[in-house]
This record gives sequence, C-alpha cells and structure tokens, in this order.
Amino acid sequence: MSTYHPGTDIDAAQTALATELRVPLLTSAYPQWHYVTGIVVTDSPYLDPGLVPTDDEVRMVAAHLEDYCTYWYSPSYRSRLREFAPYDIDSGANLGFYRKRGANDWCYRKRSWQQGPSWWPAPLQPPMTLAEVIARNGGDSLRERADKRRGESKLR
Repeated sequence: MSTYHPGTDIDAAQTALATELRVPLLTSAYPQWHYVTGIVVTDSPYLDPGLVPTDDEVRMVAAHLEDYCTYWYSPSYRSRLREFAPYDIDSGANLGFYRKRGANDWCYRKRSWQQGPSWWPAPLQPPMTLAEVIARNGGDSLRERADKRRGESKLR
C-alpha cells in the first residue's frame, strides 16, 4: 500500500475548513493523486486560473462529495479512505474538479475527459453559479440517490 504524500498537489491556500471537510484546494486539474473531487486554485499564467473559494462554496462542494461517498462507498471503505489521507482518494472515482473563474462563474471537469472542452461550461458560454455547475455534474440526482441510501442504512 502506498503512503500519502501530497507533493505539490495541495495549494498554499488550503484552509483548515477545507481540510476538515476533505476538500483539497489543488494546484492543478492534473494532480499526482486521484482525489475524488477538489477545487483547482492557481494563479499560474500557464494554467487556467482558479480563484480561492469562500467557506460557503467549500461547504457546497463538501456536501456534493458527501453525497457521492454515501452513494458509492460502504462505511468500512470510507473509514479506510479517512485512515489513508486527509482527502478522499480513489483511482476509480470520477466526480470531477471544480474551478472558480469569478464571482458566480464556476466550471468543472472530469478526470476522464480526453476530448472536447477542458472545462464545462467553456469560457465563452454564459457563467454558471457553483450550485448550477454541481447540479449539471449530477448533483440533484446524486443527492436523491444518496438520501435513499441513507434511508436504507437506517433500516438495517
């Protein structure tokens, strides 16, 4: 089993709240580790810039991550994820990464995307809020499925 070392994946803007909620603020959309999700924060002139999110925005991404993990992972696997690293890492996950381009201007990308736009919506499309982007990335249906799974586990 590997040992987690963040290397250069985690941005200096990483906050205690984001770490507590297991949301990494990443230096790149192509990190060394396969984070389940993250927010790309960079001011590099060579990469797509990403602004630092507010605490409320981090909480929104964390809620989406929680729904994803509740739906896809068993409690024992989630425990293993927590023991391994301060962030959820799974090479088979494809929830995607988020990037804040401006006020109420968010986009996302999937690790599996090989063709087409790197980020959705593309920069020339109308801006979308984080809530709209999460919904586009399966947020509403994922929340419903996770709520159903939560209800099923209470019956056991």
